[in-house]
Amino acid sequence: MFSRTLAVLIVAAGIAVAPGGARSQDDEAKGGEVAMPLVDQALRILESMALAPPPEGVLLKAGALRVCGADLSGPGCKGPGLPRPNASATGADAARQWRALLESALAAASAREGDAFDRVGFERYVADAMAEAVGDPGSFYLLPAVYRKIASIPGSFVGFGLTVVPEEDALVIAAVHQGSPAWDAGLNHGERITRVNGQGVTSYRRPMALAALWGADGEEVRLTVRRKGGAADVDLVYEPWSFTPFSTVRFGDIGVVRVRTFGPGLADEVRRQLQASCFGLVIDLRDAAGGGEDEMVALADLLLGGGSIGAKEMRDELGRRTWEAASGSPGERIDVPIAVAINGGTSGLAEVLAAALRAHGRAILVGRLTAGIDTMETLAPLREGSAIQVTSTRLFGPDRRSIADGVKPHVETDRVEVVDLAAQVVELSRSAAMDDLLAAARTAVGLP
Repeated sequence: MFSRTLAVLIVAAGIAVAPGGARSQDDEAKGGEVAMPLVDQALRILESMALAPPPEGVLLKAGALRVCGADLSGPGCKGPGLPRPNASATGADAARQWRALLESALAAASAREGDAFDRVGFERYVADAMAEAVGDPGSFYLLPAVYRKIASIPGSFVGFGLTVVPEEDALVIAAVHQGSPAWDAGLNHGERITRVNGQGVTSYRRPMALAALWGADGEEVRLTVRRKGGAADVDLVYEPWSFTPFSTVRFGDIGVVRVRTFGPGLADEVRRQLQASCFGLVIDLRDAAGGGEDEMVALADLLLGGGSIGAKEMRDELGRRTWEAASGSPGERIDVPIAVAINGGTSGLAEVLAAALRAHGRAILVGRLTAGIDTMETLAPLREGSAIQVTSTRLFGPDRRSIADGVKPHVETDRVEVVDLAAQVVELSRSAAMDDLLAAARTAVGLP
């Protein structure tokens, strides 16, 4: 994803890392201002990458209130001639006034503490407040120790096997991957993690909770989970487990592709399935999340043969830009019956693919409503080793339709053997016609 995704607990799905962060500013004071390089870099990241950044005055106000207090009584915040900003103002004048308060507080702290003054710590405190002011649980500041742990994780790392979505006071489980420690512990999508190792999942504690959930060999984590029967403590012990982005099997002459993330070679593998005397295709997108956009688009190209797939919209230093993908290889499409298995853990790019296949009448969707997670994050390092994560990308279905409310299945079912059901749907129809597929799906679940 709350339609903000944080699929960061498996193979870093859903997160992009901004290479090198934003450009750093010279340390010298400019235009009479006291240099605050870390604050200024954090400001640029928030203003240029966040989907809906508050005005600069609002961000600087949050930092000023953090160090000056709500009544502006902190040291250096009530100096002679220091303007008291209008709390409701957000324009350039307000930004200058809140910055003046910050500079005054910095100068006062430096004079008071002398050589012991931790200037970087002061600026980190401000940057954390500004990130919180974005008002998005998926956007936050990470201390260097937390960012180092995240940045050191190899691309094949799979953590405890969870995908989570941040809310104000919880991490909502969007997906649990089969065979993982989280799967073995009995966690389920839709449950809410409210505490990690005894600490509430709110505000500045959220990055520490997420770092703990990445897991490492031998680590143990205790979660407090809110579920239908009430709250329960769940202990996770990290152990290596097998994770593959996708896998394929055959049910007779029906090919089944199990997708966890859109990994390299996925479209080529599906093409091989379809070319190997394959009568029909089942795509299992249950608990599928992020991965490579190019792989998702390549698979959609193969299955659709033409038409809009979806879009992404993001902001960066170049401003707002959009991405639209349309198939360019209609001759490659292979007309076979397709059934797609989805559930509440199907999120992000997987929802885009499901929405495209449904909108173009190319597949019967079987299972449950998808998660409705339509955003992705960017992790941008700062100059002194910390980082800011920002919700930076919004995903859309074909023709820019929103996926925030999830993608509905044609046939809604809680059957555990949903892949077998999907294969039965394909088997019952020896035609790729949508009406025949839908009729077969209704027959398979016992509907008239």
